[in-house]
Amino acid sequence: WDWDPAIFKAGPIELRYYGVLFALALAVGYITLRWRFRDENEDPEGATSITYALMAAIVLGARLAHVFFYDRDYYFMNPGEILKFWKGGLASHGAATGIILVCLFYSYIYRREPVRVILDRMSFTIPFAAICVRLGNFFNSEIIGSPTDVPWAVVFVRVDSIPRHPSQIYESSMGIILIAIIFGTYYLYKRRNKPMPLGLASSLLLTGYFTMRFFVEFFKEAQTPDVFGALSMGQALSLPDRKSTRLNSSHITI
Repeated sequence: WDWDPAIFKAGPIELRYYGVLFALALAVGYITLRWRFRDENEDPEGATSITYALMAAIVLGARLAHVFFYDRDYYFMNPGEILKFWKGGLASHGAATGIILVCLFYSYIYRREPVRVILDRMSFTIPFAAICVRLGNFFNSEIIGSPTDVPWAVVFVRVDSIPRHPSQIYESSMGIILIAIIFGTYYLYKRRNKPMPLGLASSLLLTGYFTMRFFVEFFKEAQTPDVFGALSMGQALSLPDRKSTRLNSSHITI
């Protein structure tokens, strides 16, 4: 795999596949969020008011998590690189944290309703974003997999000549699985003329994504020094905290 990550270049300006896919994720997420508002008999313009905050929180949270958890020494030595998120380097755990913080503020301060309401709506938008972001990583030849001799191994020529697991594709597949689970559950309840239980969509997203992410980490090249024993940074951040989060089939409490 030796694909140029830039679609075209004009002097210092580049249009990258990563940026296009990221923008596509935001656009589709916004359209899906409007559909969720409309489907629940809410004004779809409510999706607009929260989308701007979500866009900023996703980019800022994902970038800061990558900087502090995955490559702190490099960015502290090159602080000017921190703002260049279009080059890659966004951590999904930071994006998730940003989303949750915005949803908490939106629910308790702006709408004064349970945070599970907006988290459930957001849960329909996030799996597609996960697909797009990891495909962007694949085009950038970053967040590569560990060496392997499986028939579908990929050599990322811009990195080295070693056949590796296409871990970015594995993680994109996680998004496809989550779409099937969440939308499948939604239509199952719809066929029965029943609404999905409050908190079910967000529970499916959080437990499904981070469980799959934990296991996919076994096929990825370590992005940080071994600071958690046998666990990678991605695995450690994917573990649930029983003191702060309770999940079951009907609700999520944060």
